[in-house]
Amino acid sequence: MKTVSYTLQETERIWVISDTHFDHTNIIKYCNRPFSSVEAMNQTLIHNWIETIKPHDTVYFLGDMASGKDSKNPRWWASQLSGKIIWIKGNHDHDIHITSVIDGVEKVILSEIINIHGFEIMLIHNPFDARLDNWNSWIIHGHLHNKQPHINYAERRVNVSVEMINYKPINLASLISKIQI
Repeated sequence: MKTVSYTLQETERIWVISDTHFDHTNIIKYCNRPFSSVEAMNQTLIHNWIETIKPHDTVYFLGDMASGKDSKNPRWWASQLSGKIIWIKGNHDHDIHITSVIDGVEKVILSEIINIHGFEIMLIHNPFDARLDNWNSWIIHGHLHNKQPHINYAERRVNVSVEMINYKPINLASLISKIQI
């Protein structure tokens, strides 16, 4: 697995988010999301993303863009969002294939390791899929929604499912300061 390196200054324009689940009516009840309808949820998620992410920003999207039998294609949802999206495939991303460029998405991958001044962080959808021997650094992930804490210091994991980050992308530099690299 290749490692991508960033400086601390570069992390100011890098964001992470997971599990938007656009069009997924049942996720509102399942995760106790504060929305009266799927339309209200979709509008809030898009508004928060566009208000936060500038066109030149990088967003690591950690999987599960859309879900549900009547959902629009995840690529359609990605086309509504700003920034350069690096998409880490989630378990509900059935119509998304590993590739280098699709419809404005920079790349679709299964995981990525980023290095910030010698400190490595794994980005992955499901933290239980991280199978690196002797991995003792941090994992930033989604998948667990609000069933696990935002920051788990004991297991060195950060959960960036939308329920944990106020339904908008969170800045990587902010996360780094919280886990005190």
